[in-house]
Amino acid sequence: MLAGWHSEVSRSAVPTHLARLRDRRGIIVLGPLIAFVVLLVIMVVAGKILYPKPRGTYVTPPAPELNYVVSPTEVYSGERLARRLRPGDAVWVVRLDNGAAVVFRDQSGREVIGVTAGLLESSRPRARGSSQGS
Repeated sequence: MLAGWHSEVSRSAVPTHLARLRDRRGIIVLGPLIAFVVLLVIMVVAGKILYPKPRGTYVTPPAPELNYVVSPTEVYSGERLARRLRPGDAVWVVRLDNGAAVVFRDQSGREVIGVTAGLLESSRPRARGSSQGS
């Protein structure tokens, strides 16, 4: 009778012991995974604090402005004549530091026609036959 009691106790104790061992195995896997995620979050936050995004280092290209041709001029693309402009023609340009102007096909500034050193002004020139003061 005593031997039977011992076998019943040991049978009931084995599944509980294995269940506890399984729980520990889950913690053994889950613990490092949680630690890795926490470390990853700390590294990302530290990276944002220590290396902030640079400000003011990006140069935005100037937008083309509408100008009018004052005197007959030519637009060159490299060594090739790209276009002849007559007085009063409207062109979209961006002024360069050296006084020349880059001529664009339209206001978007995506397609360059060429470069000119001709005289351009921002206001539409008056017609020659117009009377002043009347």
